Amino acid sequence: MDFLDCPACGKRVRRLAKHCHHCMHFLREADQSPETISHAEGTYSQQDEDFDYDEFIEREFGGRGPKTRRLYVYTAWLLIAIFLIPVVVQIYMLLRQ
Repeated sequence: MDFLDCPACGKRVRRLAKHCHHCMHFLREADQSPETISHAEGTYSQQDEDFDYDEFIEREFGGRGPKTRRLYVYTAWLLIAIFLIPVVVQIYMLLRQ
């Protein structure tokens, strides 16, 4: 998938987009189809060969891939469990009396 910089705000948007999703600046007329735009060239096989997954993860997620996010989730659940164990023990002790 190819990207270009929005002329209004400078953010990256898809080449085939009709408008920038950041600032709503129109990039092309509604009656223009992607085939009539000069920058909509190439085949999927050419684009796939140039695709760099690591660069995509860095750009989209700031270098943190899905595995890092999973680690954060596991750490959060561990901390919640550690803080809830004393509460559960206290409730158990109160109910036993």
